Amino acid sequence: MIALATPGSLAGGLSQELREGTIEAHRTAERASYVRAFLRGILDPTSYLALLERLMPIYRELEAALHSHRDHPAIGSLYREELLRQGALERDISYFGGDPAAVGASRKATQWYEDSIRVIARDNPESLV
Repeated sequence: MIALATPGSLAGGLSQELREGTIEAHRTAERASYVRAFLRGILDPTSYLALLERLMPIYRELEAALHSHRDHPAIGSLYREELLRQGALERDISYFGGDPAAVGASRKATQWYEDSIRVIARDNPESLV
């Protein structure tokens, strides 16, 4: 069973859980040369554009799913338009010479994420948060 957060429990609880629950993933990512370059600000623009284009379809799908379930008890208290990133990704893709409208799931992993988000949104929307 999934424990749902209450608005009062989000202040320190959720962020603390996320921080503790993702420590190992962050350590692994920070060891990757690509992520090190990104964190140091030395990632070349072409590679950064490729990253943005890979993230765009995932954010589109996730944000559409969250929007469609914004009245769900587990999502409504967390859903905030100002936290949505799709617009910022589109602007960044354009800035670096890409076309946000042309971005689609070109990789198997990206398609897998999109498909997974659709299934979760359909079957268990509270797992979107």
